[in-house]
Amino acid sequence: MHLDGGANRSVTDDLRLLHDVRSIPKYSMFGAQKGGSNIVCSKVGYIKLMCGGRGVINVKTNYSPDVSETILSPGDITKLLENNFTLWEQYSNVETSKQYIQFSSRSGLQNATVDMRLINACTSETDQSCCTRTLASKTMSPGRNGDVSDI
Repeated sequence: MHLDGGANRSVTDDLRLLHDVRSIPKYSMFGAQKGGSNIVCSKVGYIKLMCGGRGVINVKTNYSPDVSETILSPGDITKLLENNFTLWEQYSNVETSKQYIQFSSRSGLQNATVDMRLINACTSETDQSCCTRTLASKTMSPGRNGDVSDI
């Protein structure tokens, strides 16, 4: 799972990650494709991204089997009004490899932090402690009463 500050939308190729999935009219998206052509999104749902302190951010995420990986857009997360966040900022210390993205409300009274880890010089993924073999993120698996589990 990749948190991408340059992405305009969140998208996944793994339906198992999504809660409250519904079909939508098909539309094309450019930029996250596997083979060079546009991807076609046909469903939408929510990924429950676990934050520090056992908090959860519901990330509205499009589904396409053609996307190269699960990409979450911090900008898109702040645009979703039900999350109540209006800004995000990323911290990255290359000496210690400590990284996180923090989301905040307009008042600053509500904050959520997603810990990340450095994969290589240009890619970060969310903290892999307590995570799955295919995801590098803490997520809540649909139908498991909110338990953090391997997918």
